[in-house]
Amino acid sequence: MRSVLDYSEWDRSEWKNLQVIQSTEYMVHITVKQDQFDVTGKKILTQDQFWAIANIEGDWKIQALSNFVDAIQRN
Repeated sequence: MRSVLDYSEWDRSEWKNLQVIQSTEYMVHITVKQDQFDVTGKKILTQDQFWAIANIEGDWKIQALSNFVDAIQRN
């Protein structure tokens, strides 16, 4: 697998292993494994991600996205 994604090759992403880490009425933290595929259906990248999503004035918005969850877990 490549360590850097060339977005000219990217076609779609699939989420797997979504886990809610913490949630309240106004926020949710999740981890997810995201596979990214090219137009032929070949997997070109897999990333472990952390998402922080918050309800701000009635709208749910992404506050943070990190592709470095595996590096943090190793330290």
